[in-house]
Amino acid sequence: MENVDKRVLKVLKSINSIGNFENSNNFLVDGLVDSLDIIRLITLLETEFEISINALDIVPENFDSINSIIKLINSKN
Repeated sequence: MENVDKRVLKVLKSINSIGNFENSNNFLVDGLVDSLDIIRLITLLETEFEISINALDIVPENFDSINSIIKLINSKN
C-alpha cells in the first residue's frame, strides 16, 4: 500500500494537476485550491481513506498542507 502522503498527493493532483503541493505551506494562500476544490477534496479523501469528515473538521487549518491533511486523516483512523 502506498504511503499516506503519496496517496494524499495523488488526490490533490487529481484536483489540480499542475499545482506544486509539495513545496506549499498553505494551499489556499498559494492559490492551489479554492473553496470548491476543498469540497471535492473532502469527498475524494473520504473515498480514498474510507473515513468520514464531519462539518466541524471543515476548517482551513485541516486542508492547507499535506501535513495538515495527513493529521486529519490520522485522527479519523
